[in-house]
Formats: sequence, C-alpha cells, structure tokens
Amino acid sequence: MSEQIISKRCCRCKQIKPLTDFSRRRNRRGGYAYHCKTCNVIDSVAYSKTKAGRLAKLRYRRSQKGKKQEREYRRRDYVMDAQRDRLREYHRTVKFREDIREYVRNNPEKVKAHKAVSHAIENGMLPKAQSLVCSRCGKKAHQYHHHLGYEPEHWLDVIPACRSCHWILNREAHS
Repeated sequence: MSEQIISKRCCRCKQIKPLTDFSRRRNRRGGYAYHCKTCNVIDSVAYSKTKAGRLAKLRYRRSQKGKKQEREYRRRDYVMDAQRDRLREYHRTVKFREDIREYVRNNPEKVKAHKAVSHAIENGMLPKAQSLVCSRCGKKAHQYHHHLGYEPEHWLDVIPACRSCHWILNREAHS
C-alpha cells in the first residue's frame, strides 16, 4: 500500500510545509519541487538583481515571446484607459444626470436603503465594505448587497460582496 504524502521538507529553508506550498514537478522524485514557493520567490528576486538576471530579462524582452507579451500588456492597458475615459465623459453629460434622476424616480426604496447603509457607515454602525471580504468568494469586498430585499426593516441586513459576486447575486435575485 502506498501512503499519501501531505507535507514535505523544503531543502532551502529546512521547514516542513504542506504540499500546496511546493510547485508541481513531474520529473522530480515525489512529483514536487525541492524548494517551497516562498524560497523560489526569494531566489528569483535575488537573481533578478544580479547582472546575469538583468541580462536574462533583457534577452527575454528582445525575444519574440517577450515582445508579444509586452504588446498584449500595453493593449490591455490602452483598452482600460480608453474605457475609463469614455466613462468619465459620460459622467459629465446631461444624459447621465437624466439617467440618475430616472433611476431615483423608478427605485425610491433602493435609494433609501442605500442611503441608510451610507449613514450607518458614517455613524460607525457598519464598517466600510472595502475593509471586509466578499461573503461569497472571499476576495476583497467592494460594496454591500441587500440580500433580504429593500423593505425598511431590511435596510441594514446587508452582506459584503465583491463587484463580480454582487452582480451575480443581483441576477439571481431577479430571476
């Protein structure tokens, strides 16, 4: 019978750590790297500061693969900047103000619930959502979700949610 290995000793820092702290290496005995991920990061940072490390980085940037990755990175950055600029322009328009007025007119209970949460945060009754983690996925929360509805008795019955989970929770509530 083969026993399941759940931890391993790092050859660099000499600590016993769970297997999740080691990278997978099929060609190594046991299927994992000899050094833990933390030690690998320390080694990588130290190598990148040496002359050989700087030259290797320069060679990579000049290679086809490095150039392609740089173009892709700049393209993503450019697209995000363009989207941000379009959003800023929209926020300056009369149409945006009209859309906000229409939303307030059509959703008075939601607006009151959001204001109640804002006042609770200002008065210290609720912490800021950004200081919490998403109740659904565990990432950093961005806003609160009114999971029980927008009736006055549920105005402060909120859970922290990140942007993507908040969008999903709202879609689930409307379906």
